[in-house]
Amino acid sequence: MAGDLVNGAAPCSKSWLRLFTDHPNLLGGSGGGSCSQWAGRSARAPRPEGRFLRAVHRGGSAMRPRGAPGCRGVSDSRAASDTGLTLADHIARAGIDLEPIRDGIRSIEPRTVRCFVEVHIEQGRILEERGLAVAIVTAIRGNLRCRTCRCIGAYDHAGTVPRESRRDAMVAVAEVITEMDARWAEWDRAGQDLVMTFGQVGTNPAAHSVTVVPGEATFSFEARSRSADMLKSVEAEIRTVTNRISARRGVSFEFDDFTRSNPVLLDPTLGERMVAVAGTLGIPTMDMVSGGGHDAADFAEAGIRSAMVFVRSSNGSHNPRESMSMADFAEGVRILAGTLAQEAIL
Repeated sequence: MAGDLVNGAAPCSKSWLRLFTDHPNLLGGSGGGSCSQWAGRSARAPRPEGRFLRAVHRGGSAMRPRGAPGCRGVSDSRAASDTGLTLADHIARAGIDLEPIRDGIRSIEPRTVRCFVEVHIEQGRILEERGLAVAIVTAIRGNLRCRTCRCIGAYDHAGTVPRESRRDAMVAVAEVITEMDARWAEWDRAGQDLVMTFGQVGTNPAAHSVTVVPGEATFSFEARSRSADMLKSVEAEIRTVTNRISARRGVSFEFDDFTRSNPVLLDPTLGERMVAVAGTLGIPTMDMVSGGGHDAADFAEAGIRSAMVFVRSSNGSHNPRESMSMADFAEGVRILAGTLAQEAIL
């Protein structure tokens, strides 16, 4: 949704819904609902330039607006695990022309957008723990990922090979995780912004057994931080740790390519305006760094002033227990509406 043009540019928010037949509350309601509420309020409000709202329709609930400010490539080869179809397949089935996306053609020009404000549920539990309904997001963490890391040791009989002779890949991976967790604790005590996750760990199902020493183990690795330097330090550290464990345990480590996304600072002036609006409305807030990626980061990287409001979700996100109260949601909508109303008349 976009508001009145000011010097040729309109304040903007967005709406997208991902629908789940079993869990219709899951993911997307805060963004979609807040835009609908803002649209309703704005349509009834005085409109000094005679035209407050215009809709930007993208056609299809699965199409996120990340292609709007600067399109990202669409892979034809990587199938979704639940449907067997690729992202390109799903987009095409929604009736969207893929060619402009593949060609990197922008559907929104940054010069036509005065600012972008996004409402989203918080994807953790900080607001719940602090007893607050909303937060103003100041930055979005970048990430460092290696989807497949391998440890190669030696398969042996579990009953006959003593500890000192084993090249146990699984134990080596466990040691990597333990050492990196200890290093994370040191960074945490030093005040560094960082989260790390080893989300997938396993042995080869074609070869592992209760009676076999694992000769191969794989794991994934991800780190997120609002500091690009911190992410560089993390990558250097995991390589140092695996080299040390390789020498000690007689194993080797292989890493697929590391992928990266940059940390993004959101617009501080727009954030201060949102805090001021919240104060005027009597809504207590706090500043927060977002650990998840969001559309606001894409708009900000395209040079568009961007901001975010988080709304409390008592059970986190990406799970069927997501829970956002309508009272908390209303607080987020009030901040969104007040901020965009000010932007539209400045």
